[in-house]
Amino acid sequence: MDDAVLAAVNQSINAGQSGLVQTISLSFACENLPNLDTFTRTDGLVFFYKQVGNQWQKLGMTEVIMDNLNPAWVKSFDVQYHFEKRENYKVEVYDVDDMNNLNNIKGHDYVGGCEFSVHEVVTGRDQTLARPLENQQRAAGKSGTIKITGEERNASSQEEIEMKMRATFPSMSGMNFFLIHKQVGGATWKPIYKSEIQ
Repeated sequence: MDDAVLAAVNQSINAGQSGLVQTISLSFACENLPNLDTFTRTDGLVFFYKQVGNQWQKLGMTEVIMDNLNPAWVKSFDVQYHFEKRENYKVEVYDVDDMNNLNNIKGHDYVGGCEFSVHEVVTGRDQTLARPLENQQRAAGKSGTIKITGEERNASSQEEIEMKMRATFPSMSGMNFFLIHKQVGGATWKPIYKSEIQ
């Protein structure tokens, strides 16, 4: 057996012992959220959890998207996808009422949530999993849908891109900003950057 073949066999054995692991970046978008505000629209925020034993460990939260029933969040989360191991995650979507304390879950209105595994995301069409949000206080199908998109991340990549943006807005009287989207998979575009408000 030559050295190249022996090295490949050893690498395969080591991979089998340690398990195949890939870093996946998860991002979230919702459609048809219920409007839970009186004079404006829902101000959406996602809390992201991982199941550890019998407990749910909070991994973080997205930014708040104001007045939008179809929000797509810029904030994404890197998770380790173990090919031979099922790990459960959960998302909960809230309408924010307490902007001064975003972690005060009791101060927000619960829109709905769902549980999922990364395997379901990466094997979905365009690496996207669409699920109805569930809320026992609301009829099925009335809490909107969440789309969870996964993108493989290469930790060793050193690629960067620099852009200079210029735009003209129809009116300077409102809160103007722009978003940069990235194409993931065949037909999915996800926001990766939101500018400051001008």
